[in-house]
Amino acid sequence: MTRLTLTLPQTTQAEAIANGTPLPFPSLTEVFDQEVKKVESQNEETKTLEDEAVRQFKQIMFVAVYPDGPIPFSLEKDGDDGDDDVEVDGGKVDLTCPISREVFVRPYRNKTCGHTYDLEPLKIYLRSSQECPECGVSLRMETVEPDVVMQTRVECFKRDAKLEALVKERRLDETEKL
Repeated sequence: MTRLTLTLPQTTQAEAIANGTPLPFPSLTEVFDQEVKKVESQNEETKTLEDEAVRQFKQIMFVAVYPDGPIPFSLEKDGDDGDDDVEVDGGKVDLTCPISREVFVRPYRNKTCGHTYDLEPLKIYLRSSQECPECGVSLRMETVEPDVVMQTRVECFKRDAKLEALVKERRLDETEKL
C-alpha cells in the first residue's frame, strides 16, 4: 500500500511556527493531483521498460532463426513511428569484430553509434584510440554495453554451423554406403 506524505516548504513551516499561525496545508485536490502525476510517471517508466524488453525479446527470437540476417525494421524500434520512409531489408550481418576481424566472443555495443566490438580487443584498442574504428565517434568503456542480440546471433550461427557439418557428414556416410 502506498503511503501519502505531505511535505511543506521548510521556510513556510518555520515562519508559521515562529508567527504562531496555523500551518498552511495543500488542498485535497492538490495532493490527489500530485499523487496521480507520480503514478502516471511511474507507469510511463514501467511501460517504457516493458516495451524495450518485448522489443529485445522479439529481436532475439528473430536472430535465433536467422543469425546473420538483418533485423527487420519492424523489430528495430517501436515500428509505429508513423513516418513513410522507404524501408529496405536484406543483406547479411557481419559477425566479426571490426578491431580483431575475428568472430565475436563477448560482443559489446557502443551506445553512441551502435557499432559492436569484441570486449578484449576493444580494451587493447582503447589504450591507443578513443574513437570508433567504424565511424569515428567518441568511444570509451563507459559508452559500451553488452550486446545481447549480437551474442545470440553468434551462438545461433555457431549452432547452425555445427548442424550443417553434421548433416554433411551424414550425407557422406550415406553416400559411401551406396
